Amino acid sequence: MKNFILGILAGAAAVGLCALGWILHGSVGGTSEPSQAPAAASVANAAPANPPFHPPPTPPPSIPLVSMSDFQRLRAARDAVFQANPDLADEYKKIISEMQTQQTELDAAMIKADPKVASIVAKLVALRQRNSARLAPASPTSGSR
Repeated sequence: MKNFILGILAGAAAVGLCALGWILHGSVGGTSEPSQAPAAASVANAAPANPPFHPPPTPPPSIPLVSMSDFQRLRAARDAVFQANPDLADEYKKIISEMQTQQTELDAAMIKADPKVASIVAKLVALRQRNSARLAPASPTSGSR
């Protein structure tokens, strides 16, 4: 059961990283690089003072992976497992805490390496806080809904 929960966490982290990369790069299906002109086109015809216009990237569509009822069912099962296995719940909390600590250290290191990314990191920290508050586990006394 512990390996199952750790597998779920690893999968969720991988999906999160992919989504973050998707958001940061602003591209859905292709590369973010402009397409190359055909070899037959003459470079002399291009206007050097007017670079090609690239519209700002659009955010990716918000596509839920599971329905709200399935998500609530999954959360209820997760809460039941944690209530039945307090050691597993404690280990899960410890893993999440360690991940948050590592993320904070990584954020600080990125800012130290390039102070210009501080505003971007601040936005990501706010996004993480919003998402963690929204997905906070139910209190042990409230049970599942």
